[in-house]
Amino acid sequence: MSFAMAGQLKMHYMELGDGDPILFIPGGGMDYSCWLPLADFLKTNRRCIMLDNRGVGQTEKPTPPYSMSGMAQDALTILDSLEIDACHVVGHSMGGYIAQEMALAAGKRCRSLTLIGSGTGPTEVTIFLMELRMQLARKLDRRLFLESVAGMMFSPATFEHRRELVDGFIEGGEKNPQPQPVYAYEGHLNACIAFSSRDRYSAIQSPTLVMVGDSDLITPPGQARELARQLSHKEAVTIADAGHMVLVEQPRILAQEMEAFFGSL
Repeated sequence: MSFAMAGQLKMHYMELGDGDPILFIPGGGMDYSCWLPLADFLKTNRRCIMLDNRGVGQTEKPTPPYSMSGMAQDALTILDSLEIDACHVVGHSMGGYIAQEMALAAGKRCRSLTLIGSGTGPTEVTIFLMELRMQLARKLDRRLFLESVAGMMFSPATFEHRRELVDGFIEGGEKNPQPQPVYAYEGHLNACIAFSSRDRYSAIQSPTLVMVGDSDLITPPGQARELARQLSHKEAVTIADAGHMVLVEQPRILAQEMEAFFGSL
């Protein structure tokens, strides 16, 4: 466990492995640990740096509003503290929005982007789901909230054949010693609602890989395909039997796609 200062903000990050550095940025409401299943497949040849965004985990939780550009600067500060000039940047969901802002603000520091379950900004449907999640967070106890969110996060195949992943998500969130305050969760989701790269994507020059679960409700595959066409002129890689938590449901496949992508650069 390590910490760095982003201005007045104390940020937490975790490192695994050695070699070519990768910065992993979690989605809204998630801490660094969501990346551990994927990092386990990459750490042999890669230096995996997993951060907690502001408002979650062991990073400090200031009063919102939060913004994608602000959280991108937080991430760049982690790279500064580690004296990393450039690295691969991997973002999931909101983390994909942050990664795009990093590429827009400091493109030379992003050797590549890997955007998982992300898009160019929310649609009316995804805004509806984010507003629903905020209401649930205000009204339900933590376990009921996690159970309700799990239904949006995992694929039907995971519920049917690997229920232990769903149960682990719920139990891990319930026992988390650093639970995210509701105000910070709302700060993450409101930052997502305010984000759009649709009129700016042409300025992103970093090579980009886009991946999405075939059953992703939070970021439907159509949004990922739009993002892939805009940023990489390639189809998004669609991962079978996975929902929004594809990084937990199919980490081996994600790692294989990422290694092939990195090897092509």
